[in-house]
Amino acid sequence: MKTAFRFIVCILMFFGAACASAPVTVTYEDPGSAQPLTTNFTFSDLNTIASAMVDDMLSHPATVEMTAKRRPLIVISDVMNETDQHVDTKSITDTIRTQVLRSGKFRFTDIDTRRKRAEELEYQHESGMVKESTAAARGQEIGAEYMVTGRLVSYVVRTNRIIRKDYKFTMELHNIQTGVIEWANEKPLSKQQKRPMVGL
Repeated sequence: MKTAFRFIVCILMFFGAACASAPVTVTYEDPGSAQPLTTNFTFSDLNTIASAMVDDMLSHPATVEMTAKRRPLIVISDVMNETDQHVDTKSITDTIRTQVLRSGKFRFTDIDTRRKRAEELEYQHESGMVKESTAAARGQEIGAEYMVTGRLVSYVVRTNRIIRKDYKFTMELHNIQTGVIEWANEKPLSKQQKRPMVGL
């Protein structure tokens, strides 16, 4: 009996040592093709939704018409997060802006940068620390013609073994001067987690 016990202990120690000495493997993965590991909104979900919405906006007849002969100036407002989790809405905004800029159809002005630029202009003109002849002129900023807005909402459905989260991202393109919504669309996304039955 003692011999069998010692044999089992030796086997366990052998496999334990083998596992401890096994190297950790790290690989590069495509963020867009990552398998879902959680029902929460992830970076992969962000890319999927942003790409679909931008493609639809750029191919819409109203957008094609307004960008046929020039590149209008647009601004993206902060995306509203109305889900039950923390979502990096700044990252959503950055992804949308990058994809629209790469299309070459629009020019962008940035809300955050605009605020910082206003602070810098005030410093240059009001602080008395900047030589007047070198201060950037006020009133030269070009006003945006269109604004992109976005809103992310989520709904949760729970049963004994299943948790499902439904997300919906809505995006709109507004004409700032007229208030007209030139384009709008929404993209749904559902993620489901199923817990195994106890004992299986």
